[in-house]
Amino acid sequence: MQSCADTDTGQDIMTKGSVTNASGTYYDICVGGDVKEYYCQNNNVNYLQLACPSGYTCLNGECAIIMQPACVDSDNGKDYYTKGTANDGSMVGVDTCDASGNLIEYYCSSNQVLYETHQCSLSETCSNGTCISQVFNVTILCTDSDGGANSLVAGFVTYAGLTYKDTCIGSTGITEYYCTANGAIASVNIECATLGQTCFSGTKGDWCN
Repeated sequence: MQSCADTDTGQDIMTKGSVTNASGTYYDICVGGDVKEYYCQNNNVNYLQLACPSGYTCLNGECAIIMQPACVDSDNGKDYYTKGTANDGSMVGVDTCDASGNLIEYYCSSNQVLYETHQCSLSETCSNGTCISQVFNVTILCTDSDGGANSLVAGFVTYAGLTYKDTCIGSTGITEYYCTANGAIASVNIECATLGQTCFSGTKGDWCN
């Protein structure tokens, strides 16, 4: 009587087997994602093409679990100050800014790509997928009450919230404050004595006379 032997003892799609009888040996193989499963029936070699269960695919003649690719985040998580890309094999998320100026931060969690909406701090703004320091353009005004380096008029300069009064250097000279053409503060020392004058002090500043 012809004998037939099956190493995986029947229709076991989870184990790669082989069937041998007088006509030869037949190994379980993959057909697409299915298993072509050989088995013995009445000492004859038969086969069925069987689908693997959900979450499995055929690999090397048996059903094997489908391994999900590892999720990778180029900025290693919730890094609001580095633009990153998160990729789990089925979804790719690139950190970006939404229409409201919030940061859309993509990251990996449980091996899949997720995202959160992050509001940058008051001193920051969202730009190109990151929170960056916000630069405020502040104009500092310089004003001079005597209109320039005028030693003959008592005056003072106001700059950045501070007041600088024209000040006598003894009785013969004066430090005269004034505003430059680009709006900065400057000073110059003037000798009153060369003009045959003396420096006098006043509440609004000193002057030569």
